[in-house]
Amino acid sequence: MPKRNDDLREKAYDLIKRKGEVFSKKFENSDLVTLLHELDVYQAELEAQNEELRKKENELILANEKNQKLFDEAPFSYLYLDNSLAVREANFLAQDFFKFSKSKREIINFSSYIKDGGMKFFLDWIVSGNYRNNYLELDLMNFHKRSNRFRLYLKDYAEEKKGYLLALQDVQKEKDLSEDLNRKNLLLNEINQNQENLILVYDNKYNLIFVNDRFLEFYATKDISDFKIKYSSIDCTFIKNEGFFNVDTKTNLHWTEMMTNSEQKDNLVLLNEKKTDNVKAFIVSISKSKTDNIICTLSEVTNISLEKRKLEKRVFYDELTQIYNRAKFNDFLNTEFSFFKRQSLDLSIVMFDIDFFKDINDNYGHDIGDEVLKYLSEIVSTRLRESDIFARWGGEEFIILLKACTKEDACTFAQNLRSNIQEAVFVNDIKITCSFGVTAMLLDDSIKTFLKRVDELLYKSKNNGRNCVSC
Repeated sequence: MPKRNDDLREKAYDLIKRKGEVFSKKFENSDLVTLLHELDVYQAELEAQNEELRKKENELILANEKNQKLFDEAPFSYLYLDNSLAVREANFLAQDFFKFSKSKREIINFSSYIKDGGMKFFLDWIVSGNYRNNYLELDLMNFHKRSNRFRLYLKDYAEEKKGYLLALQDVQKEKDLSEDLNRKNLLLNEINQNQENLILVYDNKYNLIFVNDRFLEFYATKDISDFKIKYSSIDCTFIKNEGFFNVDTKTNLHWTEMMTNSEQKDNLVLLNEKKTDNVKAFIVSISKSKTDNIICTLSEVTNISLEKRKLEKRVFYDELTQIYNRAKFNDFLNTEFSFFKRQSLDLSIVMFDIDFFKDINDNYGHDIGDEVLKYLSEIVSTRLRESDIFARWGGEEFIILLKACTKEDACTFAQNLRSNIQEAVFVNDIKITCSFGVTAMLLDDSIKTFLKRVDELLYKSKNNGRNCVSC
């Protein structure tokens, strides 16, 4: 029995020695009971360690499964390549595009997917080490030989650089959209450059950012910078003329804002073409793009504008005296009447006619009578303000609308005008006089009562012996 115990003690001690030399010396001379107890403790420790190892192994398996799932279901195509660039593994997207299958167990080199001419770029990218910092764009072909543009990202294997992890981002749609946008931009630019209209574009801060070739040609400039140096802005080149848009220097608004807010129906401007030195008329169209840019298109309407002005001359001007006719005067009066009702500003009217004009026609003939009417119109026109409206009311009768003028000032003006006419010498040394009626607009007036009152005052002057002013 002692022999058997000695054998058991020896075996127990051998097992404990595995725990370590230093630890085993502690129990070198221990009895069997002590060794068996320590052996139980050691066995329990081994079981605990094994359980921890099994737990870590399970966690590693789950982590690998998770990583594999992330790899397989990633939104990019992924390929594992060995150092010879053979495809060792592919995720689902890569399998779908390249029809790569691990079950076939065939070795496919990545070079077989690269479109002709791209292999050199790919190898240079790897050999130079540029893949560590930059991506590469290549056209890759799938099993149907359909080519797509991909953006390639390459990373070394973490362990001992046994190969590469290749990420492939399909950018074909992005490429197609870019090419389509470029085509449209080229087409738009070609349309802009080949039309006769002058086109200029401002950004939302009114900086000039684009002009077409026709615009540069019109101003004899090389580019936008050259135009800005020579002219600063297009509105500085607008020619002042009645009936055309002019910049109001009293406001801080940009000229496009002024034109947009203008009450004029036609946004017409006069410009001098530098190449020909000809004055041309343009109608301006202003619109805002979706990008908040301001697009201005100037379409030439020189011939149309001239015809329009000739027509207006015939319709609104008296053919003999070249002053406004009755129809145009009424048009002005309607506008000023509305303004008066809103603002209650002074508005006066002067009506006069030539005394005994029939005698001139009878004694000298109608041709001489016409000359008298023309010269009288010239005398009156030279004594008017720019804001005054002068028209031939009919026959030898004339009318003047005086804006921002009181009745007293209008009466003084009429008296001075009466004296000027009386002192003037007309054709064939003819001397004439005129009778005047003067009144101012009242708050309860209508246009009809306003005109009726001045007409009555004119006839009052006639009845009072003529060559006088009735107010």
